[in-house]
Amino acid sequence: EIRPFSDNTVLVRVPVVNDAERNAVASLITRQAELQFRALHETRPNGPKQPEDIGYELVYSKADESGRPPEVLLLKVEPEMTGKDIVKTSYGQDPDGGGWVVSKTFNQEGAKDFGEVTERFVQKRLAIVLDGVCYSAPRIQAVINGGTAQIDGMDSIEEAAELALVLQSGSLPVKINIDGESRTDATLGESSIKSGVMMTIIGVLGVMLFMMWWYK
Repeated sequence: EIRPFSDNTVLVRVPVVNDAERNAVASLITRQAELQFRALHETRPNGPKQPEDIGYELVYSKADESGRPPEVLLLKVEPEMTGKDIVKTSYGQDPDGGGWVVSKTFNQEGAKDFGEVTERFVQKRLAIVLDGVCYSAPRIQAVINGGTAQIDGMDSIEEAAELALVLQSGSLPVKINIDGESRTDATLGESSIKSGVMMTIIGVLGVMLFMMWWYK
């Protein structure tokens, strides 16, 4: 349940049963999903930042389950394109690599922009950065005019599903903070059930005693 709570607050009520679920929900509603497509440094894509590299910054790649250290990429600060024009997302298993991927579809304006970006980056790497982390940096082999793109590097179906959901929800123009929370303890419901069972037993016994007395 989501409803207004004040002028700048919304109330979100969800049925969770443990701290792990609560933390997952909190992470989901506070995540902005800032998706960017960013250029790599042409001469030092993986090298350290130099004083002359104005307009570039070091960005870490997403860590994987293998334990290998993340790759350090030198990316242009100004993105070539963002994910504001995404209208549809889906997730599934990569038939080639076996991992999990998230596919996204842009609206008409986004498809046009994405085609122009990929045209400029044919035979060059284009980094896909989400919330400051580089998920992948594929080499663009040809112009992509269909208005679709893909993010790979997901380690599980749960991660891919969450990413697809966040991207589908859209990147909000403001950051959401959790001001407070309250919980209804599960023992309250358990107590109500015990009380209901006890009253049912008392009621049945009362009816049986009355019938025994009335009908002798």
